Amino acid sequence: MSQTLHIFRKDVRQHWIVILLCQVALLLYSWNVVESWRGSSFGPQITASLLHLLLPLTWIFFILRVVQSESLVGGRQFWVTRPYEWKKLLAEKVLLVVVFLNLPALIAGAFLLVEAGFSPAPHVLGLLWIQLLLFLVPFLPLLALASITRNLIPAVVTLLVLLFLMVGASFLMLYTYSSGAVGFVGLGVYVPHASGGLESMALLFACLVAVVLQYARRRTVQSRMWLIGGLLAAMTISLVSAYAERGKDPFPAPAKQTLPFHAALDPVKLTLVRRELEKDESVPIGIPVSASGIPENFLGSIHGMRLVLEGPRGEHWDGISNRAAELLVPGDNRWKAVFQMNYETYQRLRSLPLKAKVTLSVDSFREQNFETVTAGGGEFEVPGIGRCRLWRYQQVLHCNSPLVSAPAVVLRLDPNLSTCPVEEGKQSNPPALDGLPYAWWPGRSSELPEGGVSPVASTLFYFWNFDHTRICPGTALNFSFPKFSENVRNDFEISDFKLDDYRRPDFSTDGISNAAGVKLGLPRPPR
Repeated sequence: MSQTLHIFRKDVRQHWIVILLCQVALLLYSWNVVESWRGSSFGPQITASLLHLLLPLTWIFFILRVVQSESLVGGRQFWVTRPYEWKKLLAEKVLLVVVFLNLPALIAGAFLLVEAGFSPAPHVLGLLWIQLLLFLVPFLPLLALASITRNLIPAVVTLLVLLFLMVGASFLMLYTYSSGAVGFVGLGVYVPHASGGLESMALLFACLVAVVLQYARRRTVQSRMWLIGGLLAAMTISLVSAYAERGKDPFPAPAKQTLPFHAALDPVKLTLVRRELEKDESVPIGIPVSASGIPENFLGSIHGMRLVLEGPRGEHWDGISNRAAELLVPGDNRWKAVFQMNYETYQRLRSLPLKAKVTLSVDSFREQNFETVTAGGGEFEVPGIGRCRLWRYQQVLHCNSPLVSAPAVVLRLDPNLSTCPVEEGKQSNPPALDGLPYAWWPGRSSELPEGGVSPVASTLFYFWNFDHTRICPGTALNFSFPKFSENVRNDFEISDFKLDDYRRPDFSTDGISNAAGVKLGLPRPPR
């Protein structure tokens, strides 16, 4: 232990400037996060982005410097002539990371919780969990990288090459999945992630072996092979998972479906687009849909929508539309789902009589646990979520939650009960709406905190029926916390499908409305 502390003191004296730089970067990052909660940031937006980038850069520089100060590469290391035991040297490097990176990040996390209005005491285990994730990724891979490189330049070059390979592997995974069945989500590509955390486990295990092997034996070639093997294993798992999902139905029919959900082509007359297309331009294809069968006290969230086009000579196109940000409600619902098609495919299929198969997947939620909260002038408490404040011209609600984001939430607002002063030139009582303007948050993906520095999860509630929505101090806000009930699916076909009849002017989607075409809010919560 005395030898470990001796090396520790030596490294602190040698690298105190880098240590200080890390703490300054963490302080600026924390300050900028707090300012962003108030709708502002530490200087211009570009400055705020640079502050977020500065912190990981200082961490990378710190780990590379402290590990490479006792280089493990080559046979001319001066430290091997000293009575250093490799276990104590490795323990000292880990201690440096924990003391000067993890511990300050832990303190910063507690500070951010306090600034957000939460006591750190009930969340100690969550804060420690975040630090464990932070040590595993990115600190452990950086320790492995530093141990197999002689100095800063080859380490940085290797890091850039690894980042390039990861980006390339991501594109290859997208191509592997989409080959033969293109899956578009809005302007992106839908790729299910079926392998879970196997890739991360393989890579982290390889990093751990490389670090221990390099310190114990200084076998640089073997350590590098372990890292390369771990990276290849992670990439292989991702590619195999993508290939296994290739051709599968992204929205399989549920084993049991109890809700009488029904979807069909909306017979609304579409306005044809007369503008000529430019070469290589992506073409938006809009499908008008009507849906019904959501029971009272239930809501529906569109999980996804699939469009398959088949031609008379075996032509095939497969597209997926992104999940809608609005909700389906009891009664009739209407909207237009938009799919992206590339220019060459559109030109090839536009003159053919096609058959369209449409699949709509919807998650249903039962409404429960209603809460009415009066908006305050500053921060105010919302049970089940955390602390909230009015944001961005009183048209957005910004809420902070400790450790994990908010559960599924629906927020309603009655414009007729607004306490906001009447703006000049506008009537005091807005027109009656079919339902209420609402904001919808689909809920967190996990009960465990995610990795990072800040333990405060932020949620923004944007309202539909935006023109009628303002929140002022004293305005009543109605929250409900719907519980997932079941996934439902409905299929329908469109015969004699002609692409030109469904071409849209742009990629904007039409919001969900009722049968009369009026923007549909949500029914009032029961009193």
